Amino acid sequence: MKIIKQCDYRTTAWTGGITREILILPEGASLAHRKFDIRISSAIIETTESDFSDFQGFDRYILPIEGRITLMRENQTIILSPHQPFHFGGEEKVSSKNTPKAIDFNVIFRKGRQVEVEWKKTDSPIALGDCLLFALSPLKVGKIQIEKHDSLVLESKEMVSGEMIIVKFRHF
Repeated sequence: MKIIKQCDYRTTAWTGGITREILILPEGASLAHRKFDIRISSAIIETTESDFSDFQGFDRYILPIEGRITLMRENQTIILSPHQPFHFGGEEKVSSKNTPKAIDFNVIFRKGRQVEVEWKKTDSPIALGDCLLFALSPLKVGKIQIEKHDSLVLESKEMVSGEMIIVKFRHF
């Protein structure tokens, strides 16, 4: 079990706001050079409109965790749900309209890798393992509490309760 506090997220500025990198694998991998297998991040979107970067060779999941985010691709408008991750190809031309200071949760992973993203809220503890948990509210993990917007990497089964985003993946 590895706790990653939001104060320890690597933060970078981009034209639309600030991205907080939660996890990139392999460790030390480069987003800029596309030398990674999976990257999990959360962005604070300062602008009300933005264009997504091209991630040819990767797939993506995104969902809003605060505010509203609406995606546009081709002739399609997609209003994102905070309870339903939206999956799309990294090569797709996508833009967004957002409420000011909207916050997203974003997973980018190399095509062919097995990655699942889901939102879950439970008052009764459930067994989870081989995943990253992003706390949308304080989480109870065994006897440990994980604070809102902190993360936890689980490599073995633990009993978890609270509201969270679960990213299931095998270590690459």
